[in-house]
Amino acid sequence: KTIGVARYGSQIAKLLNDENFWSSANYSDTTHIIISGRYDTQDLEALPKILRKIISEGKVVSIASRIFEFPGEAGGFNMIDSLVFKHGDLFKYGLVSLINEAYFAYSRNPKNDTVTYINDELFELAAELEIFWFDRMLGFCDEVLTSCSAVSDELEKFIYDYGHLTLAGAQFTGQRQEFVDNLNRFIN
Repeated sequence: KTIGVARYGSQIAKLLNDENFWSSANYSDTTHIIISGRYDTQDLEALPKILRKIISEGKVVSIASRIFEFPGEAGGFNMIDSLVFKHGDLFKYGLVSLINEAYFAYSRNPKNDTVTYINDELFELAAELEIFWFDRMLGFCDEVLTSCSAVSDELEKFIYDYGHLTLAGAQFTGQRQEFVDNLNRFIN
């Protein structure tokens, strides 16, 4: 199956009044829409109206979860770099384990959690409107291994800043069966 992909960047809470979005080819020519963002409370308030409008126009819509935010800066320096500088004397595989386990520990510390409340609200909204929920963190962290996939076995970064994927991270994610299954359920 071939699909077209387009992107439209806008603050979600402002979409309802954004005539450029509603009249854009990115919107009018598509059948499937995934709404994804760094949601805040204003976005949560606006989303029900936005989603209902999209649904009323016969489009298939999905909400993607907000990603967990790890320490990182827009310039690309993140927790991975800090750990490499601090523990660079470790053997490569020891460093890989240290980084991936540190990301897991960070993600499970309640004081670092800024997204669970928002994702719970998004999940409930998706269930209420009977639309597809797309978990962007699915398979990223493994509870059994107590590890996240922040770097490859060759120390390639999978995360660029606080949570955006690098090319290697996108390729890794796209090959995970959980991700492929999730995406196929939305497309089909």
